[in-house]
Amino acid sequence: MLLTTAVNTFLDELSLRGASKRTRDNYSAALAELLLVASNQVVASQREPLVSDLTRETVIATLTVYQQRPDKRTSAQVPRAASSVASLYAVIHTFSTWCTDLGLIQTSPTSNIQPPRSPKPIPKALTLDQSAAVLEAASSSTHPERDRLILLSGLLLGLRLSEIASLSPASFIPDTTSPTHVRVTGKGSKERIVPLPPSYVKALNDYLPIRSATIERTGHPATTLILSQRPHTKPGTPSPVLDISTSGLGQICDRLLDRAGLKINGRRVHALRHSFATSVLHAGADILTVSELLGHASVATTQIYLKTDPARLAAAVEHSPLAGL
Repeated sequence: MLLTTAVNTFLDELSLRGASKRTRDNYSAALAELLLVASNQVVASQREPLVSDLTRETVIATLTVYQQRPDKRTSAQVPRAASSVASLYAVIHTFSTWCTDLGLIQTSPTSNIQPPRSPKPIPKALTLDQSAAVLEAASSSTHPERDRLILLSGLLLGLRLSEIASLSPASFIPDTTSPTHVRVTGKGSKERIVPLPPSYVKALNDYLPIRSATIERTGHPATTLILSQRPHTKPGTPSPVLDISTSGLGQICDRLLDRAGLKINGRRVHALRHSFATSVLHAGADILTVSELLGHASVATTQIYLKTDPARLAAAVEHSPLAGL
């Protein structure tokens, strides 16, 4: 089988499993790196690479080229971070295991390769003052009710950016007039139920009349809770809609963080989610509860938040029965 055919079949399977578009795009980009190296290795044979051409040497060459190649955005001649190379390895390993399971190759070429390791950074949550500053930035924006609701979806519910974008009025239980919980669709199309604090319900009720008025004024429909200011067409929709996109939502959050003067590296919007997780843990919730609220597939992912509170660790040591020896 051609390696390209195998990659495309694998990506189609990911889609059938319910993987998000972002996940599929990430896998596609990573496997394109593998295809490029594999194609260069057989160029002298004037043929396309086969799955049987996928060897340990091919994987190592792919990782090496990827690590040394300058970043497309900056053109800087600096090696990529170990975490980026490790992410590429993880995709190639998953694909190779899939090929092995189907009998396309006998042994996974990644079985004896140790991926680069980098320490997991401790999530950086906003302080109370920073949270207040970004909410104040929302109150002085052009669309204060909308922007406050977006921020509180991260700060009070711990939702991911894509989860906020996919919320609809029908997500709330029992209804949008007096909801107590919200149904959230997370990674892998997994659903979870998140309780709503009163301050979030107030922000929701402040925004809903504005949402309805916007739809009535423009004449454009919408399925998402948060509306875009620019009507646009979507696949499967013959006429323009006001549905917010994940990228559009991210731009709104970035503007609010900038207006609040907050300098945050990496996935900036994720700081809102980190703040939620940290605050709930500080309030005394157990790690399993926090993991369920965040929609983590494994509690191991949630455990990183245990490192965010040095005072909690100090208190644990201080109250140890052995501390009085």
